[in-house]
Amino acid sequence: MTAPGSASDRWESYWYGAVDMVRPYVLVRGTLLLLAFDAWILMVPHGGRYGVGGFNVAHFAWLDAVQPLPSAGLYTGLLLLSGMLALTGALTGARAAIAGLAVVYTYGWAMSLLDGFQHHWLISLALLCFALLPRLRAEDVGRRRSAFSHRLYAVTLAIVYAFAAASKYEARWRDGGPLASLAAGQAPFPALVAWAAAHGVAPATFWAVMSLGVTALELVAAAAYLLATPRAARRSPLLRRLAWAGLASAALIHLGATVLRLEIGLFSAYMMLAALTYFLPEAWLERAARGLASPTQSLAAIAGRLDRREAVVLAASTGASAWAYAGVALDLPGAPGAAACAAAVVLMGAGASFARRDYLTGVRHGFACAAGAVACLVAVSATSVRRSRARPTGSAASAINHARP
Repeated sequence: MTAPGSASDRWESYWYGAVDMVRPYVLVRGTLLLLAFDAWILMVPHGGRYGVGGFNVAHFAWLDAVQPLPSAGLYTGLLLLSGMLALTGALTGARAAIAGLAVVYTYGWAMSLLDGFQHHWLISLALLCFALLPRLRAEDVGRRRSAFSHRLYAVTLAIVYAFAAASKYEARWRDGGPLASLAAGQAPFPALVAWAAAHGVAPATFWAVMSLGVTALELVAAAAYLLATPRAARRSPLLRRLAWAGLASAALIHLGATVLRLEIGLFSAYMMLAALTYFLPEAWLERAARGLASPTQSLAAIAGRLDRREAVVLAASTGASAWAYAGVALDLPGAPGAAACAAAVVLMGAGASFARRDYLTGVRHGFACAAGAVACLVAVSATSVRRSRARPTGSAASAINHARP
């Protein structure tokens, strides 16, 4: 046995202490909503690069030994299916959908170095943590439960920020040269340089201070994720201030990345969502949770007007039919295969709900998948995704070089 308040007890409390479930609820559902449209709008257009010249290099050598040559159809189909699973998970909280998404999405980027965005591996780690959470239902908002993987994701984010700070230890970064090059001509930096010069600060000094400031912000964010747990922040004014400082640091870092127009996709949006859900007061997050829960509650209301078995059949038929139509209407390589897989997921979900006699879950699942088909069609039709799917040209090596951010 360990004495109360011992180091072992504090260590166990750090990892397994109760968490306000509104935090993972908003984090998971918000991240999955972002991921669905990230996959459909930003990642699918890269499909035209796959299969060029019959050449490919995967992120892991063992993948090259076991996988077929990635093609535009395979890549695009996986990303369409990823978006479907993400939106289904966002609307229902189904852990099976999130676990499947973790596998499909991870293979989507890992199959080729054509996907060189470094934050995609972080999203895969996030999905793994989300799949290990207890099932998140709207009725759990306001309750406190142990959620080891929620704390694990916070520590993962702390490592990300700490590593980012460590990577800037090189003298070249500390001199301010790289940041000055990135910010050249980007508002409001010319005005800030002019203002500093008017107050006797040379441009070289200004950029050196700015570079060190970025490193300091990353260290503050890392410390906040590591130390300012909500439970500890309630007891300690110092840690409460650290939580607010961590939120402000994340905002400044990712606002700066947006201003600099860094080609990092929705990375800043993912990171800001994480900062908001870890550091904002629970009462603020509960308002967001009510908005995220409203579609699910609407589905429950629809199901309540129907016989439970009939409602499941109707929902499953709607979901499968919607994806069958989407497979043709999307007019993208790999779309028919992705739609067939999505329809199969809908029917398997309906079968599982009958086996468990959990009819309400089956209704939610079926209608959520139908909503995913509609959202995917709208996302593709309203953007330039189809116009970006030009047939690949040029050498495979050139394609790989252009794929890197």
